[in-house]
Amino acid sequence: MGAVKEPDLYACAIVYVGVYDLEMMLEEGDIPFTQAGRNYLDQALGDDRVDLYQRSPINHLEKLTAPLLIVHGALDQRVPLMQAEALRERMDALNKPYEWLVKPNEGHGFITKIIRSNYSAQC
Repeated sequence: MGAVKEPDLYACAIVYVGVYDLEMMLEEGDIPFTQAGRNYLDQALGDDRVDLYQRSPINHLEKLTAPLLIVHGALDQRVPLMQAEALRERMDALNKPYEWLVKPNEGHGFITKIIRSNYSAQC
């Protein structure tokens, strides 16, 4: 998440169907449960838990200065809603400002012109 790595560059940020906790990604969603998915995760992320913790944006939110718009589909099986919920919990714990937009009938990658313009205007 660029807003964590380069906080001075952002007045606000939209996070959309994102992976915020890499360790969680190894165990949740539909990717880890196929051989091809497991191979991808092994290659892309590895299995070093300390490294995954350090690379996960959720563990560096204290650096965040911009408000977030958190956008997710409730039916997302690729990156489950629990990723966004974990981000929201951490934002609450750190008293960081955000807006929450969960689309109840959407899965992963629901981007239409209308939805995109709606949440882009909010930021």
